[in-house]
Amino acid sequence: MDIFNYTDILIKYIFDEEITDQEDENFQVFSLVCETSGGILDKYGIQERLNSTIDKRYLANLVTASPRKFPNFTPGYWQGKNDINDELLQERIGPDGLSYSFNMLDYSEIFNNYEYAILPYALKAGLKRNNWSPDGGYPKKVQLDTFPRRSFASGLNGGFGFLDFTFDNYTSCNPPLSGYKVVLHHPSELPNMDKQFRLPLDQAVFVAIKPRMITISENLKSYRPEARKCYLSNERKLRFFKTYTQENCEQECMLNKILTACRCVPFYIIAYNDAPVCGPKSKLCIKTVKEEYISNGANKCDCLPSCTSLEYDVEISQTDLSSSYWLNLQLKFMHKDLNLNFDTSNNNINQGKKLIAQKRETNMCDSKTSSKSKTNTTGATDLGESQYRTWKDNLSCYFSQYCSRTSIHGVQYIGEGGRLLIEKLVWIIVITSVSCACIYLITKTYNKWITSPVIVTLATTETPISEIPFPAVTICPDANADSKIFNFTDVLIKKAFYINTTDKEDRYFDVFSLFCEDHQITVDIYGIRGENLTTESENLRDIINASPRRFKRESFCTWHGLSDKPENLFSEIFTSYGLSYSFNMLNYAEIFNKFEPFDGYKLKDTSKTSGWSLDKGYAKENQHDVFPRRSFVPGILGGLQFMGEALDDDVKDSCNLRFAGFKVTVHHPYELPNMDKYFQLSLGKAIFIGIKPKMITVSEKLKTYKPEDRRCYLSDEKKLKFFKSYTQQNCEHECFLNNTLTFCKCIPFYAFGLGIPICGPQSLPCIKYIQVKHINNEDDDKCNCWASCTSLEYDIEISQSNFDAKRFLILHNKLAANNLSLVSNISRLHHSYLAVYYKELQFLASERNELYGYVDFFASIGGLLGLFIGFSVTSVLEIFYFATLRLRCNIKKYGKNFWSGAPELIGNEDAK
Repeated sequence: MDIFNYTDILIKYIFDEEITDQEDENFQVFSLVCETSGGILDKYGIQERLNSTIDKRYLANLVTASPRKFPNFTPGYWQGKNDINDELLQERIGPDGLSYSFNMLDYSEIFNNYEYAILPYALKAGLKRNNWSPDGGYPKKVQLDTFPRRSFASGLNGGFGFLDFTFDNYTSCNPPLSGYKVVLHHPSELPNMDKQFRLPLDQAVFVAIKPRMITISENLKSYRPEARKCYLSNERKLRFFKTYTQENCEQECMLNKILTACRCVPFYIIAYNDAPVCGPKSKLCIKTVKEEYISNGANKCDCLPSCTSLEYDVEISQTDLSSSYWLNLQLKFMHKDLNLNFDTSNNNINQGKKLIAQKRETNMCDSKTSSKSKTNTTGATDLGESQYRTWKDNLSCYFSQYCSRTSIHGVQYIGEGGRLLIEKLVWIIVITSVSCACIYLITKTYNKWITSPVIVTLATTETPISEIPFPAVTICPDANADSKIFNFTDVLIKKAFYINTTDKEDRYFDVFSLFCEDHQITVDIYGIRGENLTTESENLRDIINASPRRFKRESFCTWHGLSDKPENLFSEIFTSYGLSYSFNMLNYAEIFNKFEPFDGYKLKDTSKTSGWSLDKGYAKENQHDVFPRRSFVPGILGGLQFMGEALDDDVKDSCNLRFAGFKVTVHHPYELPNMDKYFQLSLGKAIFIGIKPKMITVSEKLKTYKPEDRRCYLSDEKKLKFFKSYTQQNCEHECFLNNTLTFCKCIPFYAFGLGIPICGPQSLPCIKYIQVKHINNEDDDKCNCWASCTSLEYDIEISQSNFDAKRFLILHNKLAANNLSLVSNISRLHHSYLAVYYKELQFLASERNELYGYVDFFASIGGLLGLFIGFSVTSVLEIFYFATLRLRCNIKKYGKNFWSGAPELIGNEDAK
């Protein structure tokens, strides 16, 4: 602040006041990093007066004008030891100017051909890595004191933290947001500031880290990159970066496009000495290139994932810091053991040694005889009545022959001749016991095959975020009525004290009572609930007519970095909190089977699907301009940004007394928003929502199963009464609507347009009763709402910061009035900021597969039979052979009296 005041110099530029060369240099370079100055520079023609390129010497001002207290006077610690931040943090030049990095590799380890000598100022060199590589990791015998640093303990004592203080920053060129931007990233990558979370002033933020690492086997390294769908760290050479990672590849792809279009490189790529550095006048060119890159897809550079990748999932919590202007950032590792439990009780695969048993014939029926057999070629041997042997003797000898020759284990001991009875009884008990155990396990395997034929496994390849729709974002203002049109609080007081009200006030009061939950107790106590059990759908027009128009007129929205009007991005919908606004949700007519809007409600033509379905996704021939919208890059620039405002009068007279701001929910575009899952965007706050998709698909084989077997429905498999496509939430929603219609003879107002009476204020207790029953699962069995076979959900990570746009508006108003002494009355305005974006470029989906196919089932059965008794398909054929073919041939060869073919029976008869 004492060295350089950006706001003062900006005002001098606007009013053509004299500035010094040093002030001009500072202004030129700080305009590169000031996010909120772009609109002012364009509006007052300052942008054209600035330089398209700048001398690298100007970048020294980012260092010399920065608050030098940060590294020198802020205590920090690493692994429980207090240290000076100057030893832990290294100065880095990033998209937001001078930054400080912990555990990031030195620039010379990241960039190709990097030398500190090319810089016109002193930037302290960082530590260089010691015996570490992205693919190989740390060697086993490396010392504990290595770089990049590593932790050996979870929790606060095993992590990094710092405590800092700051002074009044009203002269900052980024006034709405205060505090720090924090990014967690791989040590060998530059930080992507679009993936930031906020560390507000006077707040303590605790970040628990869960590492997520993918490695590659040695055998797979010999495959071509096209076959394994990933690159090793040294396999693909990059122009700017030494090491290949997908993040580095994506950054280089954009940098090459900027260099081609703008003839310069961004100032933070200071390692590239052959191209000029872009000045503030080139910011528009850079912005245009980024917007085209984001909108047209980021997959043209063939940036495959890294074969060995390391990412960090975070869990953020924050609280107020008791000491003013002191901040505490705790980075800790949360160690989580990975336990892989393999259930082998029903998956026995025998890989033992093959047992070779020598055939031994000790049975008396198989003993060798030197006598010759007399054979009648006609098959009719007449030996007389004295030569007739009983059927019992033939059976005994025939059974002994089978026992000595079968492959079933243990049976040969039962039929072996000359053994004691006790031996045979023992083997009968053994074979019976193991057979019962085998049958028991086979029964369990069969039951598991019948009752649980589906298993959910991880997909073999990662899914790009461009193949799924961006989530629908629904925003419900808590200030749901313009106080000049309808003041709910005033009418409530009038009714409580029996003051006459107009017909318009009564009509508005009835319709707003449908969703003003905070006043339900007051309404019940004073008995002023409306008498109508139902209401006409046309009365919902009053909600639209009385809603504050500021959402559409004054809100600021960007999608893919492009600013647009809210009415072009958001559609008006009704939720349980009244009139709301939804981004990227399908049209009502595309969600409901039969939808007839009331007069005054218009369906948005922008909400038309274009070749997208829940099961098949986007068609390959689809262009980038499709609906539901999709994103191609992670980070804030690839997502949705929203800034809303509310007036004091609308907030204090709102029927939602407990909260002030906006209720926000993130949901699937094919579903209505479930407002029970909302999070609060408070006034004066900025919330950053990092999205991590969670998708489950279904294999083609499993689609042939009956829904009862796979326990899930395809989107068009179960027909719903109200909704076109089946999802579990749509089914649950329909179940609730059906129960409400049955008991209350009407449905809630937000399900309008279905040709069914809408519940009025007198029916609210009935709706509440049905909600309680539905929450307690009293009707779930009747609804039969199984999961969708193909489901898409969005996990979110939330960080929050203070958002003060008043200082920025004051400056705008002063400049607009051309009067620096003007103090506009903007204290009645409150603002909020929301950013929703993907965290990563791709994600790992899951897939529903067969747990046991027919091959797997029979292989498991065969394994159990082989394990316990040595039974196989050959054993079945042996039994069939002895029962049919061999018996027939014996009769033909030896006659009916000697059908066993026992040599001793025939030999004994010859001896006689």
